[in-house]
Amino acid sequence: MSRARLGQQPETRAGHIGWVEATAIILVHMISKVFLIFPSRISMGAQTAAWSVPFFSGILSVLWIWPLISVLRAYPGKGIVDISRSLLGPFPSFAIATLYYLFNASIVALSVDEISEAVTGVMLPLTPERFLRFVGLAVSLYLAMQGLEGLARMSVVGIFLVIGFILLTLILSFNLWTWDSVFPVLGPGPVRLAKTYVVRQAMYGEVVSLGILAPYLRNPSDVGKIARWSGLIAGAAFSLVILACEMVFPYPTLNHTLEPLLRVTRMIYLGRFFQRVEVILSPVWLASATIHIAIGILVSSLVLSSMLPIKSLAFLEVVTTAVVAGLASLVPDMATQMIANFDILRPYGLILVAGWPLALWAADRSKRQKGRAKESKRQ
Repeated sequence: MSRARLGQQPETRAGHIGWVEATAIILVHMISKVFLIFPSRISMGAQTAAWSVPFFSGILSVLWIWPLISVLRAYPGKGIVDISRSLLGPFPSFAIATLYYLFNASIVALSVDEISEAVTGVMLPLTPERFLRFVGLAVSLYLAMQGLEGLARMSVVGIFLVIGFILLTLILSFNLWTWDSVFPVLGPGPVRLAKTYVVRQAMYGEVVSLGILAPYLRNPSDVGKIARWSGLIAGAAFSLVILACEMVFPYPTLNHTLEPLLRVTRMIYLGRFFQRVEVILSPVWLASATIHIAIGILVSSLVLSSMLPIKSLAFLEVVTTAVVAGLASLVPDMATQMIANFDILRPYGLILVAGWPLALWAADRSKRQKGRAKESKRQ
């Protein structure tokens, strides 16, 4: 699909990707975080019960994912921005879309900063971080400009590689697991653990991008299937990766371990001939991270194309990349990045991510009830 054709999608609403490709896009967008500091940050709040957080947070997230699916099914062929314009009016919908654009761009910017920090610290210690950030954004912009279909095909290949490597790491590291690490089962206690379950629903926030991709589906009724498989696979991947990291680095060691999944692969020893498993992880991780940033750029640009009368998606992608680069340059160090991402942006962004579908669902219900009341009066 050409960029010009994709840029006309807000008008034509012709579908171009199937449910498998859309599921792969959302999965790569979500799961890429497991290669970085994500397992350690979850461990800080849930301690020995960290492995259970994705499972129970995923159950709670159904409370706002289901309204999203319901609204998208009620308005097939429309995106969440256009639905907001129909149900909430032009000004509220513009304000919410702007907030979501800034939220998504900020998440991508923090990911860029975290990835460049990780590459500098683990792989290329003598390379300037700004140079790595520039190269990463340039490659991601190039991938985003290949269009939705091209990025979808890359995501399908990428998600199979990511899931395959996660399973391989789990199997090969099994002999390193210390089963006492999951006790006490309730970690910090039921009250604090329940709070963690609520706050960490934000790990599924990328599912809202389904509302941006909905107009580009070949079959709009597949939104439920896409959300279901994305949530199940991502939840299982999150739980298994955190469990493996927790078994190898018991609490509180995991709290102070950067890129714990990479550290786990470095501890795997298969023999004298093949000793370094992380040589497989490095290209898989960098590929998934680059596709993740490209997806973030494309999704944010599609939000802008639904808000503004600009038909050139390539121009909007360049603008979004510049915004992401500017936001990433504001982060002074790794500690600030972690606090901004996991303690401020994602927890408070959950209000937007969960509140937007719930507000649309309530507005749709109210509109339908008013319509029924008018019909009953006429009769």
